Amino acid sequence: MIFDSVDARENAYTIKLYNPTEDARILNPEKIKSITYDGKKIGVADLSISAEPLSEPVRDYSVKSIARKGHWEIDVRFTLQESSPEATLAALLQPDGNSSGKDLPKVSILLDGKEAKGKLEEQKGLWAWHTVDVRAGPHFSKIKLEPLQGSEGWSGRASVWLICRQKLKGKEISFELKDNTIERLMPSQPWSPGHIRWNVKLGEVEVSILSDSNTN
Repeated sequence: MIFDSVDARENAYTIKLYNPTEDARILNPEKIKSITYDGKKIGVADLSISAEPLSEPVRDYSVKSIARKGHWEIDVRFTLQESSPEATLAALLQPDGNSSGKDLPKVSILLDGKEAKGKLEEQKGLWAWHTVDVRAGPHFSKIKLEPLQGSEGWSGRASVWLICRQKLKGKEISFELKDNTIERLMPSQPWSPGHIRWNVKLGEVEVSILSDSNTN
């Protein structure tokens, strides 16, 4: 269950719940005087939290590969939900045993019919991440893989990911305590309250690209 601390005082504590589960329980109810949940003040025994599972920030996604003469194409379709205004579309290339240590293929990316200026992070001959930024809404991307000039070709696999932060809707729950308490220090958060990080694997395909000399 995901939650954030909203307010803490000597005898009161407020948190915001984002994905409550049916098995959520208060471990020390004897210390609580009253609870305010969903705007209503109730007793400890009357607390009932409905389960609200998280939903992925991306839907309607598919990844398909097409072998062309001298290159390989990967078609990617997805819809990024409004709860994630921005995201990163990422393609990871990894060679198989036959191509390990060889130059990785050249990659160009079209996003919604336009050439996308992406970023590259790689360890030559072993792996490469190609990323482009996207915004909420439906998208179609074409990832083109070509062997470098003079290369004998390349084979391996390509996996496509969507990396994003999702803003969650939450409900506040406040506890009035019978006695004063000392607030415990919580670890710092890597992002803003009410957000979680998603790494969604859209799909993976096997790739085998022949050089122009091998396709004649």
